[in-house]
Amino acid sequence: GLLLGPSFLGRFAPNAAAALLPVSIVPHLSLLAQVGVVLYMFLVGLELDTSLLRKHGHTTLAISHASIVVPFLMGTATALLLYRSMSGPGVPFPVFAMFIGVSLSVTAFPVLARIVDDARLQTSRLGALALSCAAVDDVTAWCLLAFVVAITRARALAEAGLTAGLAIAFSLFLLLVARPLLKRLSARAEAQGGVSHAMVVLVLFLLMIPAGATELIGIHALFGAFLFGAVLPKEGGVAKALGDKVEAVAVFLL
Repeated sequence: GLLLGPSFLGRFAPNAAAALLPVSIVPHLSLLAQVGVVLYMFLVGLELDTSLLRKHGHTTLAISHASIVVPFLMGTATALLLYRSMSGPGVPFPVFAMFIGVSLSVTAFPVLARIVDDARLQTSRLGALALSCAAVDDVTAWCLLAFVVAITRARALAEAGLTAGLAIAFSLFLLLVARPLLKRLSARAEAQGGVSHAMVVLVLFLLMIPAGATELIGIHALFGAFLFGAVLPKEGGVAKALGDKVEAVAVFLL
């Protein structure tokens, strides 16, 4: 992917790159990529051991916010060196510094999830802790970005607070309302002898609701997909059966 992109092929053979990946197909590739990442993060959430997180909630918050604060401060300090050469006309230094700080403090959630998965750590305490920290990082970083955008556009700073509040409210809704309903659905499927094709379709349909909701809130759709997978009950064999059916398309095709 790196070799075929603008960093390598586009730099040394731009005509070949334009022929291989014309601009007209970029929106279609982007849509497929979005669907692929949403399904993949759903699988990551499905395999997450939430019982480990309940024991280490304070640790998760401390680590995740420390991993944001340190690079954020380093990024804002670096902005002192970059402001004159890289800032656009009319961009105030505080906005530029905050943007650089937020950019350097974001964790690439899907990339981390893939590394944890490839290392077969997704069911371990370390893997669960890393993924939960990345999830908290993701929400915090998007709220910080909303804060920067609010300043840049001279909007009320309450917009950033609204994003954070809606993200917390939506997470609580999934945990307190959706999870019990999903437990009933899982128990019903288990009583009927396993996961049917109809249930796979239903779960994938339901998955698009939290993914779309978090996108509307101002946080990436992959967070909603991850959280939906995490709240699905792990008892019985329903979660594993769902994962096996979705994995072939999400991981190997998309």
